[in-house]
Amino acid sequence: MKSKRKSKQSSIGPTPESVAHGEFVVEDASTAAGDIRFRRVDVTQLDRLLMMKRITPHHHQVGEELLGILHRAKMIGVAGSNWNGNLSGGERSISERQAAAYAEAVKVIRHLKDKGGDRIKDLILGVLLEDRPVADMLAIRRITRGLEIVGDFFAERYGWNPLPNLLAE
Repeated sequence: MKSKRKSKQSSIGPTPESVAHGEFVVEDASTAAGDIRFRRVDVTQLDRLLMMKRITPHHHQVGEELLGILHRAKMIGVAGSNWNGNLSGGERSISERQAAAYAEAVKVIRHLKDKGGDRIKDLILGVLLEDRPVADMLAIRRITRGLEIVGDFFAERYGWNPLPNLLAE
C-alpha cells in the first residue's frame, strides 16, 4: 500500500514558532471576502496592559492613535530620541508629511504635559516609545489618566466621541 503524501502546510497564519511566543487574533484585512490577517496582540506594553484588562479598548485605541502620530513624525528610535527637550528642532531635511505629523505630536505632548504634568507625560511616552513596563497600580492610573487626556484632545481636535472610561466604575 502506498503511503499518503503529506500535504503542504499553509503559509497563511502565524508560524508554530511565533504562536509559541505570543497571542494572535484573526481580523479582517479589508472589505474583500476572505481577506484576513493575523495580528499579534501582545507586542507592545500597551497591548499587554489591554490583555491584562488594566486599560480599556478605548484607552488602547487612543494610545495606538498617538503612537501612529509619533511614528509619522519619526519620533521613534534613535532619530527621534530627543522628544524630552523643548520640542523645537533645528534644521534638518524632513518631508512635509513628517513636518505636519511632528507639529501635531508636539501639540499632543504639550497638551498632555499641561493637563497631566511631567510624570504622566513621561510615563505615556515611555510606554509608547520605549515599551517601558508598568508594574504598580499608581502608574496604571496615571497611564489611564494620560490616555483620557489625549482622548479628550483628539475629541476636541478631530471631533472624536470618546467612549466612557469603563474602569472608573
